[in-house]
Amino acid sequence: MRNVKHARRGKASAGFTLVELLVVIVIIGILAALITVVAANAVARANETAIKVELDNLANSFMEYKNRYGAYPPNVQYLALTGPQSQERDGNFQRHLRKAFPRHRETDADIQSLLSLNPPLTPAESVWLFLRGFSPDPEHPLTGPGTRDGDTSASLERLFDFDEARLVPTRPWQPQNGAQITLMAYIPDGITQPFVYFDTSRTLTTPEPYPVMPYYAPPTTTVPRVVPYLEQDPRNPSTRRFVNPDSFQIIAAGLDDDFGEPLTNPPGAPLVPEGPFIGGHSDNLANFSQRNMEDSQP
Repeated sequence: MRNVKHARRGKASAGFTLVELLVVIVIIGILAALITVVAANAVARANETAIKVELDNLANSFMEYKNRYGAYPPNVQYLALTGPQSQERDGNFQRHLRKAFPRHRETDADIQSLLSLNPPLTPAESVWLFLRGFSPDPEHPLTGPGTRDGDTSASLERLFDFDEARLVPTRPWQPQNGAQITLMAYIPDGITQPFVYFDTSRTLTTPEPYPVMPYYAPPTTTVPRVVPYLEQDPRNPSTRRFVNPDSFQIIAAGLDDDFGEPLTNPPGAPLVPEGPFIGGHSDNLANFSQRNMEDSQP
């Protein structure tokens, strides 16, 4: 009988008490939560890396554009341009076309129809317009065969292989020659704000400083202000210059799908996009950043 009692006592002591079971369940829950957080962070990093890789491929395409056509494509959109500044913008665009396409014969009215869109061609639409390829007709590169909606009579030599599923129509452009061309924005995978392009190899001279002008990017209904980034000019610490002052900037909104409001420094000064990069700016991605803006700042 004594041996049987001892055996029963041994069996009971080998089991788990209720408290021990609860402790085990809590530990498993904590481990599961940690694994979930790590997995979510890994997925976010992977998604961010995918956007950055595509952004860098776009940047390579714009460098190829310069190799092929002699210069980076100019910006078109500026806010509320009038008088000399508007003429300077239009002149930049016309000179670029004449240099890139020596036989170019699209009329001033055709080009003005693009420059006078309201708002004018945006930094988002510029990504598509300049990298989609031009018509093989050297006299009508922007509006010739292959460029018009539904026209498959000629193939365009694309500089970038766009994922067609992520091209979003923004609005129609109707040149004076009767062409119908739907402008597009290119959206990174997983977010809704488009890639945007800024030419930083040119500046406007009058009457306002070029860097502080807000830019807009369709196609969202809450149209955000998107601006090129500035840095302190090492030659003159009291002034700012563009990041990538001799080339261009391509920017993506990051996983929060928010470009962030243009920063002011000091408060009340014109819109100036420079760090520290917090809020919506922190996870923005650019062709000059290692990863996102927060990770890349000193």
